[in-house]
Amino acid sequence: MPHMLPLATPLRILVVDDVPLNRMVAQTMLRQAGHSVAEAASGEAALAHLQACPVDLVLLDLQMQGMDGLETTRRIRAEEARRPGGGRIAILGLSGTDAREGWPDCLQAGMDGYLPKPLQREALLRALRALRRQDALPARAAALG
Repeated sequence: MPHMLPLATPLRILVVDDVPLNRMVAQTMLRQAGHSVAEAASGEAALAHLQACPVDLVLLDLQMQGMDGLETTRRIRAEEARRPGGGRIAILGLSGTDAREGWPDCLQAGMDGYLPKPLQREALLRALRALRRQDALPARAAALG
């Protein structure tokens, strides 16, 4: 399999998962690719983080205790709609369940993509490139041609 180069400009990424090991795996992959990574252990913590710190991308587990990934996404999108001229954060859902079953709900909630767990580095970097090509990531992150 060919080596996947990271995006030329580092992204600010929030990893949201209620399982510490899952957060650690995602953070390690993203940091090795040169990105800045923060973490949140719940949907509520993710929303609080987003109020305080801008990010380019949220990696969001679908099945979390309390507020799940779908509800978290709906709230992020609702907050974006209330901000005049505000940007749109790219959101990738993460789940161990079959993507064919979960994707319609992810799309309806406002997610931009879906990755299965366990997370694979090549698939993650490929998803970042696809978001960049779709202009779902900010222009500052689109430096790689």
